[in-house]
Order: sequence, then C-alpha cells, then structure tokens
Amino acid sequence: MNKEKFGELIESAYLRKATNEEIEGYMKPFGMKNSASSILHWAHAESVIRVDKLTLYSKPTLIIWGNPDPWVPFDIKKVDTTAFKKITFKFIDGGGHNPQETQPELVNTYINEFINN
Repeated sequence: MNKEKFGELIESAYLRKATNEEIEGYMKPFGMKNSASSILHWAHAESVIRVDKLTLYSKPTLIIWGNPDPWVPFDIKKVDTTAFKKITFKFIDGGGHNPQETQPELVNTYINEFINN
C-alpha cells in the first residue's frame, strides 16, 4: 500500500486529514519483514482469546467511543448493558475510530475520572 492510500485509510478513521507523521507512524511497522502477515494473523486470533465473562462483567467498566465511528458504529442495542454491574459510557464527538489518538487529552481525562471515582 502506498503512502497516499495509507493516508486515506487513516483519514477515514480520524475523520480529518492525517498528518505526515501519523501516516509514517502507521506505515513504519509494515516495512518490517513479516509484520503485515503478523498483524493480519493477530487480527484473526480473536476467537482463541479466552475471557472469563463473569469476572469481566463484575468489574466497573468504562467504554470510550468516538462519535461518529465510521469503522465500527456504536449501537446500544448490541451492548448487553444488563450484564455489567457498573458500566460508564463516554462518547467523544468528532473522535472517529481512534479517539485515543485524535483527542488524547479528553480520553485521558475520562480515564482519570473513572479511576479516581
């Protein structure tokens, strides 16, 4: 994938034009031998990860979501909120698919507030 196409991909997640530094930061790992195939293999490994749902759902949970997220749109109907003892949602307007990258200060504020409460 060339730099222009990579930039378009990132921009679709960020909901804004990607900087040269951001594009190069995402492209760099793909330049390493076998990294692209490793990333794809990891992405398909989800089914082998075992999570004890009872333990997971018994803990206070913070979900931060970019709004809108063009890659994984949020649908409250697909979230079993009753399974969680305590769940907190924080939506970041204009955060896109990567709010931790597009608005890191706000993400960090939400995480700090959650941890301190």
